[in-house]
Amino acid sequence: MTVAECQSKVDAQEFASWIAYERIDPMGTERLEVMISQVSAQLANSKRTKKSDKLYEATDFIPKWDASLENKPSVVNLEDQFRMVMQAQGVKFIDG
Repeated sequence: MTVAECQSKVDAQEFASWIAYERIDPMGTERLEVMISQVSAQLANSKRTKKSDKLYEATDFIPKWDASLENKPSVVNLEDQFRMVMQAQGVKFIDG
């Protein structure tokens, strides 16, 4: 889909909602990198020859593309950001 087609089918409110959702539950490369790192850790651990060899974890295989990614907001902060985006679009929340 081209940008023009997307703009004709998705309004600003829906677009902002998708941005907020992506921040809370990423569907792109982040999730793929986590899944691949889990498989990589399992493979590396299956090749250990001694119990004393390092036991790998998935985090050992996740690429560190940018140091700033290590300081990502917590889920609570992302929820707050989602609320701010939605409230800016006129959505009212009922807290209970």
